[in-house]
Amino acid sequence: MATIYETSDRINVKVGGVDVTISPLTRKQKADVLAQIVVGEYLEATALAMKYAIKDVEGLEKTDGSKYELKSEVDGLTDDTVDNLLNMTIATDLGQLCIKLANGVPKEIGEATIKKKATKRKK
Repeated sequence: MATIYETSDRINVKVGGVDVTISPLTRKQKADVLAQIVVGEYLEATALAMKYAIKDVEGLEKTDGSKYELKSEVDGLTDDTVDNLLNMTIATDLGQLCIKLANGVPKEIGEATIKKKATKRKK
């Protein structure tokens, strides 16, 4: 039997020692990401995928040692937050994970490991 992920699902994964919560992309979000790939804007496609998919992170700290908090707006993470995430040592692995979501939730996440089954977003 195939598993269906709703866009309200939250999937907890571990990427390079960081706990990340992601969600499946909507068809509009997928179209936005894929449109960037078609025109060869791979970095922008990755940034959009991260903006839309990442819902939470645990295990990040700023250079001063304080906890890093994501900042969001209506359609996902803020551009500044995405820029910051793209400067992490695990940015490539995290970006690849998010961009895979443009083709649906993969059966296997890849380098990331699924921590637990998807959970519903609290309403």
